[in-house]
Amino acid sequence: MAKSISVKTLFEKHRERLKLEHVAGTSGENRLIQFDGEQVSAEHEQDISYVGHLNFIHPHRIQIIGYREIEYFSNLYEQGRKESLNRLYEGNPLCIIIANDIEVPDDFIARSENTGLPLFRSPQNSQFLV
Repeated sequence: MAKSISVKTLFEKHRERLKLEHVAGTSGENRLIQFDGEQVSAEHEQDISYVGHLNFIHPHRIQIIGYREIEYFSNLYEQGRKESLNRLYEGNPLCIIIANDIEVPDDFIARSENTGLPLFRSPQNSQFLV
């Protein structure tokens, strides 16, 4: 039997320890994280990772954005940045967490508001969040 938890419940449960701040996308806080409870072989383990740094190939359910990921987005030309943001949001993560107390870029906020994808911020190091 599959178990699930809402993004809102996850946020409330870990808000204090991770020092989470809800920045945008509150309309999507009822999105559910499904846990199927089945055993997964080591070769397929990376395919179901729930939390991790930005990954376009095997998107994590919860995408963590740290210094390197923000630097990646910052170094892109406008069109490349739009395309990368499209890939991030179209990967259908359940939420995005901006780590290291990084100022959340306006285009992330706008995209999260438009799509209802919860966007959080934390002063914690991205490695700690993962």
